[in-house]
Amino acid sequence: MSDSIFKQYDYVSVKLLNLKDKTENEYQGFINTNSLDKEIEEALIKGKYNKEKNEIKYKKDSKTLTLVILKHKKTDPVFHSLFEENAKLLDKNELLEKNIEYLNKEIDNLKKNISDNEHIFKKQVVELQEKAQQQINEHRKKNDEHIANELKESKQYALQSFLEDLIQPLNNFDIAIKAAENIDNAIVQNFAKGFDMLYLQIENVLSSFGISKIIPKVGEAFDANIHQVYELVASDFDKDTILEVKNIGYKLHDRTIKPALVIVSK
Repeated sequence: MSDSIFKQYDYVSVKLLNLKDKTENEYQGFINTNSLDKEIEEALIKGKYNKEKNEIKYKKDSKTLTLVILKHKKTDPVFHSLFEENAKLLDKNELLEKNIEYLNKEIDNLKKNISDNEHIFKKQVVELQEKAQQQINEHRKKNDEHIANELKESKQYALQSFLEDLIQPLNNFDIAIKAAENIDNAIVQNFAKGFDMLYLQIENVLSSFGISKIIPKVGEAFDANIHQVYELVASDFDKDTILEVKNIGYKLHDRTIKPALVIVSK
């Protein structure tokens, strides 16, 4: 600025000539106070002054500016301090604006983060609710299945105690019928046949309730699930081979309520 006729804080009024379209634009303001167009101020400070024409030409790149000086007035030094204070205030204002812009961006970022976190939180709440509901449904299903199985088992084996009490007299009844069939007496044998028919009817009724017989065969292997040892006897058969059946057993569905009584080889 030292080589220029314009000094800091000078008041300037200029006319910009556009030789191509023959237009003119006027600009005015104080040097170095942001009151002038930046390009005009640069031309005033760095341009070549023609005193005779009272104009300045400034060439930048492929562009040439021609400025006609309309008015130029030195600013009293007394007012320099005011311009300097104003410049400081402008700088502070610019800094404040930048800070405000930065804070606004931070606020926007915080709002976005809050929104994102809120979305994530809501999603997690929904996922937890769905997971909890799924666990409740699974527990309810297992509980329902358990209750259903217990009810089914309770119905299936409700008569177990009664049938256990009935089996021994029924066996005795069967033994008595077989003994009567071996007696050489027509009247007794006729009674035996009648009781045998009654016994078969009772067996059919029991079968309808899920009762089945366990009838071991001699030579079969002993099975602790359905057999009970009456006696252990030394023999030529393999160990745990059934040698004799003392009494048949009974099952209620798939549960043994009375094992068959057998003599087993030791």
